[in-house]
Amino acid sequence: MLGCLLSVPFYFAQNEGRCMGGGDVLIVAALGFSLGLAPTLVAVIIGCIVFIIAGLVSEIKKGKGKQLFPFVPALTIGYIVNTVLEVLI
Repeated sequence: MLGCLLSVPFYFAQNEGRCMGGGDVLIVAALGFSLGLAPTLVAVIIGCIVFIIAGLVSEIKKGKGKQLFPFVPALTIGYIVNTVLEVLI
């Protein structure tokens, strides 16, 4: 249940403006509930790194602009990488 606390920053980011949707909050809460605190934190960090790299690549290719990117695919990649790492280690 402590993993659900990781969704709180996403909730506040969603309420502050149009930078994040409500689905991201629910996905992080579900990951936190099912995985626990530490694995969810690793998955979110990996997801953030993937999201930043994808955003940078998109800006280099298309130039700067007001583009919105979904965060759920990056969270999914973070979850998959985290699960594979848990199996291998």
